[in-house]
Amino acid sequence: MVHEINEATTLEKAESELEEFNKEKFKMESLLKEDLAKAKAEYDDKINKIERKYNVTELLEKIKRHVYVIKLLKGEVAVPYDLSNSGKINNGGEHLRFPLKVPEKFSADLNFTAKIAFALNAIKQGTAVEIKAKIRELDPHINQTLLENLNQRLSAFYVAGNIKVKGKAGKKYIYSIY
Repeated sequence: MVHEINEATTLEKAESELEEFNKEKFKMESLLKEDLAKAKAEYDDKINKIERKYNVTELLEKIKRHVYVIKLLKGEVAVPYDLSNSGKINNGGEHLRFPLKVPEKFSADLNFTAKIAFALNAIKQGTAVEIKAKIRELDPHINQTLLENLNQRLSAFYVAGNIKVKGKAGKKYIYSIY
């Protein structure tokens, strides 16, 4: 009987201690969460101050925009539908922001942008198919890969304000540098 009482007392004591340990654990977890929240707030504040000091966010946005424009000009990405068709970027009535420079004479050594400008100037206005035909006429040995990316280049020039869209011929845009 004495042995049973000792077991019961030991079990009660162990359960009581376990309950105290759990209370202490809960208290520590609460304090830890509070300290972590304070540390995170301080960290976020420091990060914001550093970003403002060095203007990191704005610089990253500028880099993203320039990378995108370069990809557009290289024909690596297409112009989003909402930009190319909105009419807000560069409709036919607006002045060009950065008109393409037209070379005085055509040469096979010109870069592709100059060839596009020369061909478009020669025909005054036209669809991508007409511009492509004029470039082929002027330079029969032109790299076909460049011509395959002509639509993307024209779209990029339009978005950048280098050329105008005068209207449509069916589903095809009519481009002009005037």
